[in-house]
Amino acid sequence: MVKIYANGQLIYQPSDEDLVLLSPKLSLEMGKAGSLDFSIPPVNLHYDDLTPFQSFVSVKMDETEVFYGRVLTNDRGFDGMRRVYCEGDLAFLVDSVQKTERFEGRAHDFFRKIIAEHNSRVDEYKQFTVGQITVENRDILITGTSDEIEDADTGEFNYDQIAINAESGDWPNTLDYIESCLIDYLGGYLRTRRSGNTTYIDLLADYNSTATQEIEFGKNMLDLTEDVSAEDVFTVLIPLGDENLTIESVNGGSDELVDIDAVARYGRIVKTHVFDSVNTPETLLPMLTRK
Repeated sequence: MVKIYANGQLIYQPSDEDLVLLSPKLSLEMGKAGSLDFSIPPVNLHYDDLTPFQSFVSVKMDETEVFYGRVLTNDRGFDGMRRVYCEGDLAFLVDSVQKTERFEGRAHDFFRKIIAEHNSRVDEYKQFTVGQITVENRDILITGTSDEIEDADTGEFNYDQIAINAESGDWPNTLDYIESCLIDYLGGYLRTRRSGNTTYIDLLADYNSTATQEIEFGKNMLDLTEDVSAEDVFTVLIPLGDENLTIESVNGGSDELVDIDAVARYGRIVKTHVFDSVNTPETLLPMLTRK
């Protein structure tokens, strides 16, 4: 039996007139966040309980959790029906950013470093514990665009290692950073899984093909197309000047500007913005009042 929960409360189970959802559809894709969308009518006991960015939804099949994520949108139509769209918890990686700084070491350690940086930027419920890493543990070098990449002994480029000239402008979100600096070179895919109160993130070796699965509970009654993105929503800003300049030295040791009220409502969602031709932190900090 399929059941859907929100914030630990049962909101859908078949044949329960008080827990009705219309056209629930779960889309799962290997290495992707996945999504769940459905319509909730006013007769559902939890009609008013699903808040974007604050409500968390779980789908279980025979007590096995197959999806966990957050409500991204909850739009009410003229008919009183609420259309709800949820994204999987892998999308929490979009809520943090990564500074493109030099790194030289092994791929597995680099992945752990990225996740640790993500965890330092987000709320506890968006943090991950590194689990299985089964991709090849190759040497990796992240360097600036102006640096030459070559072997220290021979003076020639070592093609056995991953060597990436990282741009130092806008800091990429963590999901994009992992894909561009690790998965694009090593293959593999990300997977999240929950055990008790711990959410693990795995970086697993690539399969021969990417599986996509769409689960529909009953017959779809609506032809509903969602075009949802959290790219424009943020509650924490890291302003950047020339050459990765931050406000850390003039902002109490923090490179972040935090909207406390927005964090209370949506949680920590970190973005960056580059101010061109700004080369002192004293100039960069007041720029925010003029942006």
